[in-house]
Amino acid sequence: MKSLCWRWIHGCLLLSGIPLWAACQSIPPNLAQSPVPAVLQPQPLNQSQSWYEGNPSSFDSTDAAIAFAIAVLRDPPNQIANPTVAQITTEVESRFGLRLTSQEINSSQGFVVAASDFDGDGTEGTSLDAAVAFAIAVLREPPNSLDNPTPSQVEAEVLARFGLEIEISGTIPDLDTSDSAEAVSLASGSIHSRRLIRGLDNPLFVTSPPDDFQHLFILEQKTGRIRIWNLTRRRPLSTFLTIPASELLSEGYEQGLLGLAFHPQFASNRRFFVSYTARGGGNAGQTKVVEYQATSDTTANPNPVRTLLSIPQPAQNHNGGWLDFGSDGYLYWASGDGGGSGFLPGIPSSADNSQDITDNLLGKILRLDVEGDDFPADNSRNYRIPPSNPFVGITGDDEIWAYGLRNPWRNSFDRLTGDLYIADVGQDSREEVNVQPASSSGGENYGWNIREGTLVIDPDDNPPNLVDPVYEYDHSVGQSITGGYVYRGFNTLWQGTYFFADFSSGRIWSLRYEGGLVSSVTERTQELVPNRGSIDQIASFGEDAAGNLYIVDLDGEVFRLEFP
Repeated sequence: MKSLCWRWIHGCLLLSGIPLWAACQSIPPNLAQSPVPAVLQPQPLNQSQSWYEGNPSSFDSTDAAIAFAIAVLRDPPNQIANPTVAQITTEVESRFGLRLTSQEINSSQGFVVAASDFDGDGTEGTSLDAAVAFAIAVLREPPNSLDNPTPSQVEAEVLARFGLEIEISGTIPDLDTSDSAEAVSLASGSIHSRRLIRGLDNPLFVTSPPDDFQHLFILEQKTGRIRIWNLTRRRPLSTFLTIPASELLSEGYEQGLLGLAFHPQFASNRRFFVSYTARGGGNAGQTKVVEYQATSDTTANPNPVRTLLSIPQPAQNHNGGWLDFGSDGYLYWASGDGGGSGFLPGIPSSADNSQDITDNLLGKILRLDVEGDDFPADNSRNYRIPPSNPFVGITGDDEIWAYGLRNPWRNSFDRLTGDLYIADVGQDSREEVNVQPASSSGGENYGWNIREGTLVIDPDDNPPNLVDPVYEYDHSVGQSITGGYVYRGFNTLWQGTYFFADFSSGRIWSLRYEGGLVSSVTERTQELVPNRGSIDQIASFGEDAAGNLYIVDLDGEVFRLEFP
């Protein structure tokens, strides 16, 4: 937590009497751990300025102290999105010994610092990055006043202050303290995005376990790895689990590691579930849901506990793969229609897969109970059927919760209401967003391949029970929807806003859905141009335990949406 905030003050100490020891009291404890060797390739540190205490002519350490206090109040465990002046003054006094009056704080300014990758590990703003930047700043300021510290001087300063043994290659970067476009007004109401991670291999999804505010888990589609990013200490990426290459089928563009869901009681039972395309099964392998168990917050047993269910695949595309637990405690799994534009024969049925509800799980949302096994004699089916599933006791597969989907690409539950948002990729004409209310008893038919969105394919075959999308757009706008999330983070003004995007066009939108009506459809592409990198292959959105939203770009980057 605190290591994130140290980026905010590393260039601004000692300028107005804050003793260095007072600032160093808040050095993150993880920086004082055993030495960590690293070869550094310094990059420029861009730092924007804001003034807080009513003196607009300069940015000094009092401003830095206030900015630091605001950051601490916003971060876990405080999680106060908009701290009051009183809270800020209390935090400043307790941390820095500075007693400010409310009149001395100008709360109209924002303070945002661009992180830099000093250690060359592909991630920005890690604890090691912050330690190096802090050391450079201290060496440049009184009483050292070294305008151009040498690499050896910086190495010695980092070792002395943080206990980290490092090796710096190259020259020490300039510290740019000029105003920049990244200074965002707290009162502006605008949103923006910040790159957190780069250098990943085909990242496809991010998520966090329930109530774990420290870690972000990242799926790499082609390597089969689940990586971990520490949100508070900004440590380098670690690997949680790797699906073996002998098991993972990833040759096709849409094949590989596709989904991850943590059990609602993960903190106590350590159970989690993954979906991926595997070797064996049909003409193009099979999609699987497999249970694993973690051995700690950040390590997993590489041996699977069991395979819940597998579906043979007739083609490489339209695999779906989203997984999540609903508020009812059941596991939901989205499957695509099997590819081939939805008209390939299913396995074993020869009918159109999405509309075939008998012995055919393609083009569906499935709902499973992972707390038991209704099929002890069948090693390929290791789950219970929820008794409230809509086709239990009547014609239709008991696992099906909803059907009529082509390639549901990234669904999500609204964590407040329990509503299920389903983004379904179209074929020739329409991309769509469907919303299933939490009160639903299941059984919805979303229309494919009778309709594409609201577009009727065959006028002679248009039954009245089909459920229309709540929002759709045609292919002049984009050609491959990526579903997102309803924001439920700390900014109350933005809560209830659903974000989604289009993979092919790179465009991003938001909308609100309330009382069965869609409103406030707004394009956000330009607002969300990131501080670094580019958002252009949006494979997925993600949500952490605190409700923060992320954009996952297939070319190796993860961005966080930041709200005023």
